Amino acid sequence: MAAAERYGDSGAEYEAADPGAQMLASYAKGISLRTKADPGLYPAGAFGLNSKGLADVAGNVWEWTDGCMQNGQLAPDGTVAETDPYCSVRITGGVHRAAVIDFVRDASVGGCAVGLPPDHLGFRLVRAERPPAPTA
Repeated sequence: MAAAERYGDSGAEYEAADPGAQMLASYAKGISLRTKADPGLYPAGAFGLNSKGLADVAGNVWEWTDGCMQNGQLAPDGTVAETDPYCSVRITGGVHRAAVIDFVRDASVGGCAVGLPPDHLGFRLVRAERPPAPTA
């Protein structure tokens, strides 16, 4: 559901050949946004719906997907030749995608190895609806 929208990449506007410049630009952008951010929490639906009707994907909630982080090798024709799933790392999706090892943790220490820790970090749990139990 979260993949219904294209993911933004804050590093795409910077020189792709220099990952250090991307990281520094992203960090600077994060510092700038922190001074402008509204620290309040918002009710469900405050950030709108995506094209599939999923609410708040671009807000303060990410989807913790069942997709595992995978390393792999591509064949010359572009197809995946080998994969090595690493399911201790899950893929989350929101405004951007992230590979997250410890999603449920103290937000003040962050979930990323580099950069700023998140101010508000939320996720939603979704389960399949069970049919009602038969009545006698």
